[in-house]
Amino acid sequence: GIIPVDISKDQLIEATAELQTMYPDLKIIPIPADFTKPISIPKLSPAPANRVAFFPGSTIGNFEPDLAISFLQGVTDTIGPGGLLLIGFDLKKQTETLVAAYDDKAGITETFNKNILHRINTELGGNFDIQSFKHIARYNEKEGRVEMHLESQTNQSVSIKNTVFQFMEKETIHTENCYKFTETDFKALASKAGLSPVKAWNDNRRYFAVMLFRAS
Repeated sequence: GIIPVDISKDQLIEATAELQTMYPDLKIIPIPADFTKPISIPKLSPAPANRVAFFPGSTIGNFEPDLAISFLQGVTDTIGPGGLLLIGFDLKKQTETLVAAYDDKAGITETFNKNILHRINTELGGNFDIQSFKHIARYNEKEGRVEMHLESQTNQSVSIKNTVFQFMEKETIHTENCYKFTETDFKALASKAGLSPVKAWNDNRRYFAVMLFRAS
């Protein structure tokens, strides 16, 4: 059986229905939940001989290191001793390549980053002039992460409900971190959550890795 978890209930139901059509004999128990918080996993009957957790993409890189360890520890506790985790993560690469990925010419990441200002305006009563902030992506080599910022293009005041915030020209709002790893980095991180490496796969350019771990 499979127990998919996602915070978006609608997307989860849609994906479950599609998967069930493809594999009609597969038992699927979808759980709409925030996977960064403890989740009660229902028991499958009959009990599976092996438990495998799958965390695709590079979402683990959006966690701060301490939270990443906490999340992985939660996975370890869920799959139990001998259980397996298949997880993807973004590899460290040239600074120019990393920055270009988060400052794309199509402006997709810029739109995503600025959306936080739009949400503040519509949901919290803010009055951000969104066009007066510039999307900035930079690589912090010391921390091993791409940082996304919104840079004020002028001296300005912004109010959110009854609170006023002053921004100086070139002052930034640090909106997100995206951590990158070497395989050695990630093995060290995973080991703190009781996970031992079994096998690793890379693309030809070594931009991305998928690793299989076993819980101790």
